[in-house]
Amino acid sequence: MLRNCLSFRRLYLWAFLAVFAFFLVLAPQARAELLDWNYPGATISILNATSSTTVNGVTIASTGSATGSFSSTIYQIRGASSINGSSVGYAASSFVANTDNLTAYQTLTMQFSEPVYNVSFTVVDIDGGTACSCLWNDIVDFSSNNGVPSATITNASWVTYNATTGRASAISNQNAISGDANQSYGNIRVTYAGPVTSVVVRHYAGPVDTVTAPSGQIIGIDDVTFTRSPRLALRKTSTGGTGTFTFSNSNGLTYTAPSTYNYGTVSYSVTTATAGVAVTGPSSILGVTNQAATITETGPAGWTISSSSASCTDSNSAVSGNPASFSVPISGNAFIIPEANVRAAAVLTCSLTNLRLVPALFISSVPNPASVSVSGTAVTYSVLVSNSGNVALSSISVTGSLGAITCPVSGGATIASLAAGQNQTCTLTYTVPQAVLDNNGGGDGDIDGTFGASSTYNSSPVTASTSTTVALVISPQLTISKSWSYFNPGGDANGNGTADVGDIVVYTYLVTNTGNVTVSNVTVNDVHNGSAPLGAISPGSVASLAPGASTNFTASYTVVQGDIDGS
Repeated sequence: MLRNCLSFRRLYLWAFLAVFAFFLVLAPQARAELLDWNYPGATISILNATSSTTVNGVTIASTGSATGSFSSTIYQIRGASSINGSSVGYAASSFVANTDNLTAYQTLTMQFSEPVYNVSFTVVDIDGGTACSCLWNDIVDFSSNNGVPSATITNASWVTYNATTGRASAISNQNAISGDANQSYGNIRVTYAGPVTSVVVRHYAGPVDTVTAPSGQIIGIDDVTFTRSPRLALRKTSTGGTGTFTFSNSNGLTYTAPSTYNYGTVSYSVTTATAGVAVTGPSSILGVTNQAATITETGPAGWTISSSSASCTDSNSAVSGNPASFSVPISGNAFIIPEANVRAAAVLTCSLTNLRLVPALFISSVPNPASVSVSGTAVTYSVLVSNSGNVALSSISVTGSLGAITCPVSGGATIASLAAGQNQTCTLTYTVPQAVLDNNGGGDGDIDGTFGASSTYNSSPVTASTSTTVALVISPQLTISKSWSYFNPGGDANGNGTADVGDIVVYTYLVTNTGNVTVSNVTVNDVHNGSAPLGAISPGSVASLAPGASTNFTASYTVVQGDIDGS
């Protein structure tokens, strides 16, 4: 503190107060942010008021207040030259106290919008002395929401600092040296390791030996620096689709203005707009340096993290000391940013990729033999189970409608696991009973009913653990339609245009295999109600009829008198 002899104290004080001001400025230093208070060009007072500014995304609110009995007090912001050697700007607490029992003091509070590290500034001219039979004993307390700072003293013969209480005091009985505001005999630089969100500087009129009403209590504050909290953004790429992916960060922080800070787990989301195109989510604060951060993803149903590691970069590595890039392994749906990489000033971006899971199961069945015409025939089905999706399936339970299916890997009806693109062949044997072949119930073994076998079907989508039934059914299908013409193709016998004795009626039978397997030895029988026997149906049989194929059978009938009499 500047001191003159007692006879000149008042004159000096008012001259000094006329130009002294309150201003905080940051001299550029390594690993520090530039604190620019946006000096308005004119001296402003913040006594019992708050002035705020934003520096590189961090808002700092500064408030000055006075407590106790004073003859005069000043708290100002002014763009004057520095009192500590920097290019411009300083801060001051200036007052004439009416007491010297520590009940009169002025307070500066700096409130940061997020935790910051390495907050450092110089308090100029804490001193005391006996020139002209007077003593000025300034006392300054330093505190924060996270303890007291460490300190470096310019001249230990002028100032002492208690690292436990955070109090700096002028030493009495030292000769004050007259001079201007840039003297450094009583300077002290303090540094808060952090993280801190608020810093308080309290300036007292300390007790003196010969003065009962101390005057001219002045300190300057200059060269404020700080380092920003580490930050993290997640860069998400989704393949196979788009979605919203939610993350929780174990080492996070949320801030509610003006002074509510919550450390712990925080959540945020990243939404992709186009498959395969990366999207960078919002930047969030990592709450505490040198503490690992576990990032856990909760994505939409049907997605998985497809990358084996998260690739991280630090765009501020030159300041934070991190490597420019590093990777961390992914375990399940989480990865951990090591504590060594959670550094003050770090600006981290970690990239990871998600894959849309599409479980799908395709099953084909092939019967052998493909056609059946004799009861007791054993049909063996080869059942191919294929994982046609992009995610492994497990505990696939396969059953058949005709009986038990055996899968050789498991020895039973359950496939324990099936990787994407993998196949497994299972079998089922079925003996065809007579009832399947004999539709009319007469026991004659004709094929006028239905029989057959299944072919393929796709059971997509399915779940990771799938139970499915293969529709193996002996059910080929024959259909028959009958048409006829009244007359012999050569014309009716007597040419009268009606059916007369001796005329020939031709019947046509169209047989179609509407099933899904080949039918063998197809024959047609017709119960005719004419008075005379129906001629033989030609051909007598068809050796085979493929699925979807058709064939014609024909027979003729000669009209007799009984048909005419019966009409």
